[in-house]
Amino acid sequence: DPLCVFSIHAPSGLGSYSKQVNKLLDEINRIADQRDILIGGDFNLTVSHWCGSERPVSNQDLAIQRRLSDEFGLLNCWQEANPNQPLHQTLRWSADRTVPYHCDGLFVPKSWKKRLQACTVLNGEDWNRLSDHNPVVAHFT
Repeated sequence: DPLCVFSIHAPSGLGSYSKQVNKLLDEINRIADQRDILIGGDFNLTVSHWCGSERPVSNQDLAIQRRLSDEFGLLNCWQEANPNQPLHQTLRWSADRTVPYHCDGLFVPKSWKKRLQACTVLNGEDWNRLSDHNPVVAHFT
């Protein structure tokens, strides 16, 4: 079956990020038309959760996480490959860079779960020079 791949960057200045992400998801749902989809990118809101996080996850962010899972049938690669682990920082713009902000994610069909081997966040000086975001990389068999 065809796979639709979407790379997103939630826009700022047009209302809340959750409102913008929901608009993007509405459009993705319309375009995908029941096909399998993969969504990755900068959501500009927390896309993973960990109970011990210093940065609380808003109800709107949790609702989007549920929507990706329930409505779209997608698996959060980071969450699945790193259960009960502290979130790694994907965005470094925060005034307090010691508190991870995990706003970049990779979401794949749940049917890929058995093939997911690992999901990591790359970091280091090479990435710091290229962007204020750290890439999220998933490995599959």
